[in-house]
Amino acid sequence: MSASKYGYKKGFSQYSKAWYSKGQPLANNQIDKLNISLINEDDVEVSSFIIEWGELSGNVVPRLKVFDDAWRALSLMPELIQYMASIDDCNKPIDDFVKDLIDLGFIDKTPKTSAQ
Repeated sequence: MSASKYGYKKGFSQYSKAWYSKGQPLANNQIDKLNISLINEDDVEVSSFIIEWGELSGNVVPRLKVFDDAWRALSLMPELIQYMASIDDCNKPIDDFVKDLIDLGFIDKTPKTSAQ
């Protein structure tokens, strides 16, 4: 099963590139994070989970964080899981990861300017 089969699009937003990140440091050794989302036909995010990059033993590494209300969203993105498995233990930088997400059909939904 995939997101598009159910009428969903896949998107992401990158914290460090969003307008609201300026002056808002991340917690607990986090360097940056991606919010991965399932988006409905009205362009509304219906479910999301996070991949965060942080320091661990002197390396910058990604970590997947999925609460149980987003497990279905994760299951509708098998290409993401397969991609992540293909780069297992590579500590891929976030900017390279983002380029690969776009190649996988994810839409960059990062808000670059305030909606005000």
